[in-house]
Amino acid sequence: MILYNTETIKYYNDVGAWADISLIDLFKDNVRKYEGEISLIDPINKQQIVGFKPDRITYSQLENRVDVLATNLIKVGIKKDDVVVVQLPNIIELVIAYLAITSAGAIISPVPMQWQRIITCHETNRRKNVYRYGCIQELSFDGCCSPITIRNRLS
Repeated sequence: MILYNTETIKYYNDVGAWADISLIDLFKDNVRKYEGEISLIDPINKQQIVGFKPDRITYSQLENRVDVLATNLIKVGIKKDDVVVVQLPNIIELVIAYLAITSAGAIISPVPMQWQRIITCHETNRRKNVYRYGCIQELSFDGCCSPITIRNRLS
């Protein structure tokens, strides 16, 4: 999704504020630099929050989980410029979701955990390319991370 006109893009590239490198490119660069080092650590109370033991993963493990989830998002029909609404606490899976959704070409729209249910303008928008994603239960992505649900496409 391109949100700015060509002149604006050129200006910010010329002054060095923007670059022709994506978030995923930066992530992959860090994986190559730090592959065996710890990249993410869950909060110690993850078990109380979502029912799964806290984890810590390396950059290479994170890359693997992101790649698996991105592939599975595409397999279930997520495509470029789809909006994926995510409601997860600040745990490793949230970072995996951000990177995987971006890698799949979709747009992540996070919803605060303080909201008991996902009832947002996204649901009233009724766009066919908006998905709800979250609720740590139902669907496992080939063991790449804790089970995560992809709910039906909103219609």
